Formats: sequence, structure tokens, C-alpha cells
Amino acid sequence: MTALTQLRLPAPAKINTFLHVVGRRDDGYHLLESVMVFVSLADTVELTLRDDGVVRLLDPPDGITETNDLACRAARALQAKTGCKLGVDIQLTKRIPQGAGLGGGSSDAATTLLGLNRLWQLQLSREQLMQIGLTLGADVPFFVFGRAAFVRGIGESLAAVNFPRTSFVLAHPGVGLATARVFSHPDLPRNTASTIIAPLKLTYGANDLQNTSQLIEPKATILLGDLQRSCTSARMSGSGSAYFAPVAHETDALRIATELRQKHHRSWAVHSIERHPLHDFAEIATISGFAR
Repeated sequence: MTALTQLRLPAPAKINTFLHVVGRRDDGYHLLESVMVFVSLADTVELTLRDDGVVRLLDPPDGITETNDLACRAARALQAKTGCKLGVDIQLTKRIPQGAGLGGGSSDAATTLLGLNRLWQLQLSREQLMQIGLTLGADVPFFVFGRAAFVRGIGESLAAVNFPRTSFVLAHPGVGLATARVFSHPDLPRNTASTIIAPLKLTYGANDLQNTSQLIEPKATILLGDLQRSCTSARMSGSGSAYFAPVAHETDALRIATELRQKHHRSWAVHSIERHPLHDFAEIATISGFAR
């Protein structure tokens, strides 16, 4: 069988149905608890094999460079871990807004790890890819894990959960928020009580970062007000600045998303995804047939 030379792969967004800050480690990392779910908004990552070891980002989207791009960092981390001498051209088609709390950069990085594991014929296990992912960002292991999950700690503890297909409205105020700025804010609550069992009700808990994020970015507060006129259960995802709201039917999501766009908010009608589209890419049996 001929080895692959190019892959065009999806990198889905995620939402946090709740997000609690339950403590802080001595090294400054915050301890979190959250249920994280994939949704149908996705970037596209195209990987083209190089034989010279160079990792190159083609046509970088605005605000992204080879230095700060997580997909490039993921490729280089994989080279460092395995000693692989191959390289890759990476092309990103961005649909997930940056600095939105939807995991776009982390998802691109995870898709790159999963894709290069196959393109470079490395045959690393899912667990090995997740360990590399954790060095890139707290959300990357979740995307490699590939299932809706109850996530704890600094992103390293994941337990799969069965999350029913749900329609959502996603909305973004057009400005991003830096995660580090939110977590470093003095008003951020850091002592929410921990839970042992993964709560799946969308009404459970809160996003502990939401009030702090709104203090930093007033446009997020305006967006929330507009969204709550149609969806009382709206909640911020991650560290913001995007919000989501569950709705009964996809037609409701389409209607509300259209109304929000008329108010100059970016918005999408999406649904939850049970498994990452590349879930099976991390199974060694699916990649071992390719010639080296």
C-alpha cells in the first residue's frame, strides 16, 4: 500500500457546558472541572508531507504566525518526541474565531498530531499523543481523546461521558479574549467546590470565568444580553468571548443565529458531536498498513 502524502482534516470546536475553578497548584496552574463537548463548527487542517524536516505554515490567517501557531508547535513537538526527520506544510482554513473559548487553536494542534501520526507513520498511541498535547495546552488532550468528557485537573484527567445530540446557538462578539489575562485577574473565583460524578445537565453549575471575562471585555456583556432575549440559558464557553445556548430544534438555532447576525454578532447554528471525526486516527491498527 502506498504511503499517504497529503491529508485534509477537520478540527472541530468545543464548548464547556460548565467550567469550575476548584483550586490552584503551587506552580500557578489552575485546577479545573468541566464537561467538554464537540460541536459541528470546525476548522480545516491540510497537511502535505515534506521530506526535508521543515515545518511550514502556508498562507497564515490573520494574527497567526509559524511562531505562535499551535499546529506548527504540535508538529515540532512530535518531531522532538520521535526524532522524525520528515516535515510538513500546514494550511489552515479558520472558521472557529480566535480567542473565543471554543478551542480552535487547540483543536488545530490535536488534528495536526493525529494527522501527522499517520502521515509520518509514527504509530504513537492515543495516550502518547495526549501527553504531547498537554505540553501545548490544557485543551489539546481532550481533542486527541476524541470523546465528550468530564475533564479535571489541568486537562490531563479525562473520563468519557455520553452526551445526547443537542442543538446550540453559538455567538461571538467579534473580539477575542486572552486566556492568560482572564486567569490572572484578581477577581477570578478559585475555590468552587469539587464534584466527583460528571454532571451532564446543561443547567448544572456555571462558568466561573464568565463574570471576569465580561469585566475585561464589555462587548461580551452586550452579546450575552442580545442572546438572552431568545435563550435564557446562555453561557460562556471556556475563557470567552463566545457564548452558547441550547435550543429545542435546529430550526430555532438557525432563526436565532440569523437574528444575532442582524445585530452584527458572528453566530452559528450547530449541534453536538458524539465523537471527534478523527477518533479512530489514534488507533494504531488503522495506520499500521501503510508502507514506510
